[in-house]
Parts: sequence; C-alpha cells; structure tokens
Amino acid sequence: ALLVHYFEEGNVRLDFAKAYRCDLACADEAALPAAAMEAVAGFERAFMEAFQAQYSEFSETSYKGLRRPLPVTGQKFVWNRHAHSMALELRRREGEAGEKGPGEGQEEGQEE
Repeated sequence: ALLVHYFEEGNVRLDFAKAYRCDLACADEAALPAAAMEAVAGFERAFMEAFQAQYSEFSETSYKGLRRPLPVTGQKFVWNRHAHSMALELRRREGEAGEKGPGEGQEEGQEE
C-alpha cells in the first residue's frame, strides 16, 4: 500500500493499495530466494506502473476538480471576509427575481 499526502492550501490524500499473490515452486531450495526476489521485483514494477497510471489520471481529472478556480476577475476571493455579504446579495437578488412576474423588468420591445 502507498499513502500520498499533498498540501496546497488544503489537504489532499491518495491511498493506493494493490494485492499480489505468488506461489513459488522450486525443485532446488537454493533457487528459492532468487525466485522470491524475482517475484517481488516483478510485483514492485507492476505496482509502480499501476500507481503511476492512477496518479496520472488523478492529477488530470479529480485533482483539477478539487482545485478552486480563480473567479473571472483573475484574483483570489477572500472567502471568510466576503462569504456573508455575498450570501446576503444572492438572497436579495433571489427575492427580487421572485417578486417580478413574467415579462416584468424588461424594457419595451424586448422578449424573453
């Protein structure tokens, strides 16, 4: 198993585990350690290849979705300072939209 921990203004954790099984059968007991080492080396190669494929997919898909994109202004939004005022503004706009009937709030000659 492999545990990757990454921090970029927040914690991101990737657990990767893969099980392997091998039955070693050697006619000569002296050849058993070499066969075991060869099997372990093969498992390590397969594990690292699978991990690299998973990590590559993770960074190209899932991790991009975890990152908070910059707003249209291109500057970071200070969430703690603005969250309350933004929520109030959204509620106010939602209330205004709910009070208007169909077609209200449009200038003459404009259609929806």
